[in-house]
Amino acid sequence: LTYISGTIGDVTCLKTSSGDIVWQKNVKSEYDAEKIRWGLTESVLVLDDMVISTPGGKNNMVAFNRFTGEQIWVCNDSDEASAYCSPVLVKHGGTELIVTMTARSIIGVDASTGELYWKFPHKTSYDVNPNTPYYQDGKLYCVSGYGTGGVQLALSDDGKSVSRVWRDKTLDSQMDGFIVHDKYIYGTSHKKPAWHCLDWENGKEMWVDPGIGKGNVIFADGLLYSYAENGTVGLIEPSPNGFNLISSFKVSKGTNQHWAHPVINNGMLYIRHGDTLLAYKVKE
Repeated sequence: LTYISGTIGDVTCLKTSSGDIVWQKNVKSEYDAEKIRWGLTESVLVLDDMVISTPGGKNNMVAFNRFTGEQIWVCNDSDEASAYCSPVLVKHGGTELIVTMTARSIIGVDASTGELYWKFPHKTSYDVNPNTPYYQDGKLYCVSGYGTGGVQLALSDDGKSVSRVWRDKTLDSQMDGFIVHDKYIYGTSHKKPAWHCLDWENGKEMWVDPGIGKGNVIFADGLLYSYAENGTVGLIEPSPNGFNLISSFKVSKGTNQHWAHPVINNGMLYIRHGDTLLAYKVKE
């Protein structure tokens, strides 16, 4: 089965082999979700027999039976609009949490019951918080653009509360994501576009460099692959000692903005530029 979340609120379960619809819910209308400018753009989270969506508003998060579409639970304790953020499962201290960012907060929800365990303020211009939170060694890192930057939170032993460890405003990734590798965070900033490397432990900025320009970043085989908004694709060695570009090329085909995140599968790098999909061989 395949699960798709549409911008107007349709959460759809399809048969992968045929594309036939198994079930469909419009979470915007059925759960009275707030209207947001760019529509509901999260990737729903599939967990065991559940599929989890964040419509936002009074019914902030909802879990459906992934085979039937029947509601399992709803979290209605965090009355904030959705913020274009895809939720992530966090396993910590014997507790399974669903963590995501809403319009003005970072939230942690019990995965089995939908109970809201905690809510940490995270206010960003235009309520845009699209970068999925990252968990490692009992800590969360969440980052947004418009000069807001990132914050690291420490989870309590039982995962039912959080406290701030450090905050940084230099790396303010708007929607390009980031990579954590060997205790360092890599990504590009929004308000003052550049590449940044931060120390995971304390948020210290190791270096800042113009690099190949602002853009998204993924990780494969020990290297960073970036697709910049100027159309440059770069292969970068992650190092706390400085920006090290191994090779690069320009995407010359396609239309409009260079915003789509690249994908690597079976030694192929896939780049979508508007109405065009390009494939590059990156591994023998």
